[in-house]
Amino acid sequence: MSEKKTYKEIWEDYWRPFCTNDDGTLNLDQIQRELADYAFILEQVPSVYSEITSGTLSKPNYHAKTVITFYEDNVNEIVKNHVEEIIDHIDDMKFGSQPFDELLQDVIDFLTEEYQLERQ
Repeated sequence: MSEKKTYKEIWEDYWRPFCTNDDGTLNLDQIQRELADYAFILEQVPSVYSEITSGTLSKPNYHAKTVITFYEDNVNEIVKNHVEEIIDHIDDMKFGSQPFDELLQDVIDFLTEEYQLERQ
């Protein structure tokens, strides 16, 4: 993994080519455009992070791996809970007095409801 760059190194390596004219002077129009794009990102990213981490993370300056880990943990927990509920329904089907086709329809209805709730 590379060493963290200073803000001056980032300017030289990344921003200078975008934000200066051929003669080396600052290109104000391009700087304004880059800042407008950056403002959009700063406004939108927190909403995405918050949504995919169930409200745990909302700042735009988290490392990608941190956000991905939270997201994967949330997805794994949701799947685990659904699998446990499905197993409970299957157990009911094995030991219950309800006819199999009715129990199967109950499981399908349950999964459909859960899916629709998750999509909201």
